Amino acid sequence: MRRLTCALILSIFSVLASTQAFADENSCAGPGPKGPDALDAALAGTPTCKAAMAMLRQCAWGSSMDTTFGATVVSKCEQEFLGKLTPPDRRAYDRQMKLCADRYAHRDGTMYISATAICQADVATRFAAKQERVDAPSGQASFDCAKARTPLEKTICADPEVGRADLVLAERYTSALKGLEKGGSARSSLVASQNNWLKFVSRSCPLGAVGGTPSPAARACVLAAFTARSAQLETCRQQTGESHDRCINDFQDPRGDGKKAAR
Repeated sequence: MRRLTCALILSIFSVLASTQAFADENSCAGPGPKGPDALDAALAGTPTCKAAMAMLRQCAWGSSMDTTFGATVVSKCEQEFLGKLTPPDRRAYDRQMKLCADRYAHRDGTMYISATAICQADVATRFAAKQERVDAPSGQASFDCAKARTPLEKTICADPEVGRADLVLAERYTSALKGLEKGGSARSSLVASQNNWLKFVSRSCPLGAVGGTPSPAARACVLAAFTARSAQLETCRQQTGESHDRCINDFQDPRGDGKKAAR
């Protein structure tokens, strides 16, 4: 038993050492002869699904290569939960993965391929979490649902899955803000974009009147919008200047027809 324990400890240290060596020597492995293989191996060698997703968020290329990296994260995460899902949960998982794929199906450009890969990896990460969600403050949503007043707020609070998506998006938005200079134009652009996007979702999704019970269509629409926006903010962090502004303001119809809704 002691030999087995020692072997396990040595194995864990070996994985951690190889991952640290990757981080130290490759700096997230930009394009190069060993870059893709090094990053993919490091993702596969992380000790947990959560650690793999954290590395992907930091090291994503913002290109079609993220399809390979994202698939590695999804595979690692699915090992932790896929065989344990109930039939309804499996359908929910498949539906969310498809929403990620459908989101940018009609868009050209490698950054949209990257956004799809990161979105799907994020879905797998959340399903793999032992707690209700990964790295998020406790609560039903990012705001006090007892004070929900608008149709959008009521829709978020009416569905735990939508509430979790709101929490994830709030984290992504806060993280993106922290990476921008206070008082800078990029930060101001992001704040304005997020406010405009929330109004856009309210106009695009069939939310109904305040006080009414949100319909399944409303909840599905908001869930798709918030999941896609989380992936979009993650992708846009890799852009600068006008490219960043275009990226964060590329609002797509959350109803899934691939067309832009009226803003």
